[in-house]
Parts: sequence; C-alpha cells; structure tokens
Amino acid sequence: MKKILILLLPILFFMPLVAFAAVQQDPSALLSGSGGGLVPQCEGAECKACDISELANNVINFAVAFSVIVATLMFAYAGILYVTAASKPDQVKKAHGVFINVFVGLCIVLTAWLLVNITFSVLTGKNITIWTHIDCISAPVSGAFPDAPGAPAPRPQVTGGTRGGAGQPSPTASVGGVYTHDQAIRQLERAGVCGGAVPCFAPQSRGASLAGIRVRTVDQLIELHQGCGCQFTVTSAVRAGGAHATGFKVDVRSNNNPALNNYIEQNFQYDPRTPRGVAIPWGGQRAVLYNDRCGNVYAKEFGSQPHWDIQVNSLCVF
Repeated sequence: MKKILILLLPILFFMPLVAFAAVQQDPSALLSGSGGGLVPQCEGAECKACDISELANNVINFAVAFSVIVATLMFAYAGILYVTAASKPDQVKKAHGVFINVFVGLCIVLTAWLLVNITFSVLTGKNITIWTHIDCISAPVSGAFPDAPGAPAPRPQVTGGTRGGAGQPSPTASVGGVYTHDQAIRQLERAGVCGGAVPCFAPQSRGASLAGIRVRTVDQLIELHQGCGCQFTVTSAVRAGGAHATGFKVDVRSNNNPALNNYIEQNFQYDPRTPRGVAIPWGGQRAVLYNDRCGNVYAKEFGSQPHWDIQVNSLCVF
C-alpha cells in the first residue's frame, strides 16, 4: 500500500500540469483541433503560413489530450491488476511496472510541452505565455491590387436610393472584394462570431444568402463581435433587389441577444433621422437608427422577426 501511495503522490503533483497543458482550449475542441477538425478550414489561396502553425497547434493539443486519456485508462488498468492480485506476486509486479511506465511516459510528454513553452517564452520575451494559442491574422494587402483575394472592398459611395419608408441610402456596388457563401461562413466561424449553439446563418427570407457579401461587411461583423463579446446569427445578407443586393448590408438577429442590443444602444449614437430614439418607417417596418463613430448605420427593426439591419460604409474598429 505504501508503494502505491508513493506512486500516486507524484501523479497528483503533476495533475495541475496535465490540466494546464491539456485544457488550453474548449474541452469539446481538444480532440478536434480548433473545433473544426485537425486540419484548418482553408482552400487554395486562402491558406497561409499561419494555417500551418494552426495545424501544428491542433496536432499538439490532440497528442497531449490523447496522452492524458490513455494514461488515465492505463492507471485504471494497473489499479485493477493490483486490487485483484491477491496472493499473485507476478501480477503485483506487473501492476507496479504499468504504473511506473505510464507515469514516466506522461512525465516525458508534459516535460516536452513545458520545455517548448519556456523556450518560446524566452525567445519571444513574453514571459511564460501559452505558445499553443495562435491567432491567424490576414497579411497586409497592397492597395495597388484591390481585386486580390482578401483585399478589402473599396469604400462605397452613398447614393439616394431608397428601400421604402423614410428611405435608406444604399452603397453602390463595386468590383471584387467579395466572399462566397462558404468562405463567409468560415470567416465568421474562425473569428468566433458564431458556432456551437449559435448558427452562423439562419435565412428569414427566400433567396437570402451570404454569397457576394463584401469582405468589409464580414470584417465589420467580426469587429462588432469583438466589441460586444457576444455571438450572433446573420439572418439575411445578399438578396436580389434593394440595398441588400450590393453586399454592404446585413441583417443580424436581435431577439434573445441582450448583450448585442445593449452594446449597440449604449455605445452608438442615435442617427440624425431618429434623434430621440423614435422609430421611423424603414424598409416596410419601423426602426430606430444608430450610428457608430465611422458612420455605419445600425437600424433596430421591429416586427415578427426583430433584427439589426446593418449598413457598412467603412470598417470601424471598436
């Protein structure tokens, strides 16, 4: 019994390291990389050097988590051997061997992880940071190639077009700087705008899609997510006819999302068309309008399907 306790004490000592190394991400994502599989979700020109780093990160997280699971099962197996050994010295010896081998293996895995972490911390000068946390950010795009993949859309020019009611200015269409439906979904998922129990897209009208949505519009949704610290669902983006045909407008579900509603209402100002927060006719419904400091319009539309009708005129960092 004393030998077992001697073996268990170091194991309990290293358990915090196990948790520290293995639970750096959402536990549900440990065995599936970043929550969407070991291989990053990118295609062709979308894949960057950062995606290779993300792949290595996913493999490391998988290996550490898998090692912990296997070690737990082997410890349990060794315990069963020891308890059922009775007067069988060979079985007791086998149980001791399993305990020692698994413990040594687990120490090697965790020590390797810790050594790499310390090495990266020293080289980067960021103290003991978690090197497995990798943020992929887009590389700068030259303004000489506005139609290059990932290049931001040119600033839209506001026209006097209307969509009904008091009238909604709509940006003119421009060439390039758009996503396909799947590309837009991947960008929103990777940024954490949606995912899990919060779907990225739930169309509320026939023909609505994210195909053709502007890069700038998606980037603004990501900025809004980072500002409010909340997730939300897009209900309409690009559809034939009206201002939504240009890809600069997007509808976001507002019901059951107090974090999003409070962030917009408390941090943005009333639009001059609704200076006192009185709803006006807007796209066949009634809405209260808000503006961020960059002039983007957030119309809180009321009705059977409450939502924020967002018009992106320029990228605004919150």
